[in-house]
Amino acid sequence: MSSEQFKFIIDLLHNDKDIDFDKLHINGGEPLIHHSFVEMSQYAKELYPDKIFVLGTNAIPLDNNPELLSFVCKNYQEIVIGCDDEHQNIDILFRVIPRIRELSKDITIVINSVIEYTSQSTFKKIEELKDKYEIITVCNH
Repeated sequence: MSSEQFKFIIDLLHNDKDIDFDKLHINGGEPLIHHSFVEMSQYAKELYPDKIFVLGTNAIPLDNNPELLSFVCKNYQEIVIGCDDEHQNIDILFRVIPRIRELSKDITIVINSVIEYTSQSTFKKIEELKDKYEIITVCNH
């Protein structure tokens, strides 16, 4: 989606007073690789400063980008991380989640896994993260 399309949709939501919501979910694909992610997030945040912002990600782009990680932790109240063997991102979560917790104790972290694509060893590692960093885990089909 282009940033112009995103802004058009955000403007439609903002101008329609019959639409009420508590959370604005930014999902993908992987939204963090969009070249205008920060700009689009800031635009939405200006129109909706009191809404809860939720980011759906695999967290891979956060691993080596401290500026992006800092931005996300300052502007999003929830991060939902898809983690399974297809993404091969469990080791990345062991690096990223502690950094998220250093930047924000209040941010809600959810790890979402698809049962058919997640090995028992990955589930075991997810449980380690859950116990250590106060995260929510969700498994689905």
